Amino acid sequence: MNLVVTFVFEGVEPRASPKLSLMTYQVRFADAADIDSWDSLVAQNPDGGTMYQVSSFAVAKRVGGWTPRFLVMTDPRLGQAVHALAIERKIFGLGKLWYFPTG
Repeated sequence: MNLVVTFVFEGVEPRASPKLSLMTYQVRFADAADIDSWDSLVAQNPDGGTMYQVSSFAVAKRVGGWTPRFLVMTDPRLGQAVHALAIERKIFGLGKLWYFPTG
């Protein structure tokens, strides 16, 4: 499943930096090959990755009742992929909550 997602960052003046305030990515769930090499892919992220995006953090969160969602987000303008971990939890009566840990 592929999605197109637009991220809007609060507190960033669009005229001052349009690239930072509004970004559109093509998003897909990581496949088995991506997940097998997840930590090295995260290390290739533009920010070098964080410990909150690696597979061992996903395992720790799974033990705590969260469901890890491994995502590959590609900026179509640059062709550069960002590998992101989202964690999901069901909230009774509301649905699902996704959280992107960043540290």
